[in-house]
Amino acid sequence: EHAHPHEQIGTVLKGEMQLSIAGEKQIVTAGGAYHVPSGAIHSGRCLKGPAEVIEMFAPVREDWR
Repeated sequence: EHAHPHEQIGTVLKGEMQLSIAGEKQIVTAGGAYHVPSGAIHSGRCLKGPAEVIEMFAPVREDWR
């Protein structure tokens, strides 16, 4: 689990992810999306093999450039 000051939005392109966001668990499958609010403690893991995800952060994460 971790948190950061950036909002995070993700879309699962392939596979299936189990996410925990601010204590709430959810499963996101291919075509689904999720939102992690700024400062929320969160974690994720792949289910049934690998997953492919696109994630966006706002503001831009300077440590990921």
